[in-house]
Amino acid sequence: MSRTDRLSWHVVGESIQGAAHKKRHIPNRDNIFIWTPDNSGVGPPLVLTISDGRGSARCCRSDLGSKFLVKIATRLLQNFAEKSPPLNNQAALIDSNQKLGRAIVLNWQKAIEKHLAQNKLRPEEIARVGIAAGKSAQRAITTEPALAYGATLLGVLLTETYALYLKFGTGDLLSVDRNGNPTSIFPAFGAELKTDQTDAYSHLTKSKIVDVLINPLWQELQIRLVPFVNYVPEMILVATDGYANSFKTELDFRKIAPDYLRLIEKEGIGSLINKLDLILTETSHQGGGDDITLGLLKSFVEEDFDLEASAQTELAQNLAAFDQEMGITQPPPQHDRPKTALDPLSQQLNDLADEELN
Repeated sequence: MSRTDRLSWHVVGESIQGAAHKKRHIPNRDNIFIWTPDNSGVGPPLVLTISDGRGSARCCRSDLGSKFLVKIATRLLQNFAEKSPPLNNQAALIDSNQKLGRAIVLNWQKAIEKHLAQNKLRPEEIARVGIAAGKSAQRAITTEPALAYGATLLGVLLTETYALYLKFGTGDLLSVDRNGNPTSIFPAFGAELKTDQTDAYSHLTKSKIVDVLINPLWQELQIRLVPFVNYVPEMILVATDGYANSFKTELDFRKIAPDYLRLIEKEGIGSLINKLDLILTETSHQGGGDDITLGLLKSFVEEDFDLEASAQTELAQNLAAFDQEMGITQPPPQHDRPKTALDPLSQQLNDLADEELN
């Protein structure tokens, strides 16, 4: 019996307008998108994407930027799950990760350009930026209107054999163990991952990680693929920075992880569907008043659920061999790649994203 035959994931999420934004009549700039094949909220496969429209005054269309970003990232993560190489082909898998990162950014840029072609920045929008942020910000968006759409991205793809995480900009992605202890999926450079959370990038230095990101324009985009070898998170918590900023310290914020886990274990994950709006709204009122978006992904495993020893050994050996060869098998960064030149896979992903936006 294989491990994945008895593993399921359930997801809930919510996005609320911040208390301060309500007072100032600013719309919620966050966006969230959840996909499962039957829209049941149960996977695998399962995709969750969250985006926070940047709060900078010059990002006057960041709510649209975040909306485009979650739709594009979700569609491309779906495609990645269907077309990614098997885990034992690590070099091909890394190449697919790179294509995924390029496709997300390129398609986001294309969506912004398409919207601007049909909806140029209005004089009153530019004037408001000047009043709020000064002449330099006004000149910046006049010269480069795409800056108005600035947004972050947090993403999770869950399959039967691995989790793939994306992070672009700020926000929190936490892996929570059965005791409620949270671990950052993207820790600060130099921080150690738990030994039972082996993944293909955990050993890389900062400079190598930057190389993996392909292009200076995309150095914020981080991708981590974590095989379910001998560790499956009890829960994954994904939140825009408005949640953490509502607490005095990082430690205070992280206490929400065991709180949510205990609530799910006591009342079931379905109980949160009607509670998250109230919880997040109250948090925003008591905290910084920012928009808050939260996604919770809970794993459910039967008691006799286990990984076949042969499959575990084979995958562990493949990962070890890949680690040893990483320096020579890593595809070179494509720094000079023009943003309009898409490889066949990215072109296919591009067409899929265009269909979703239309």
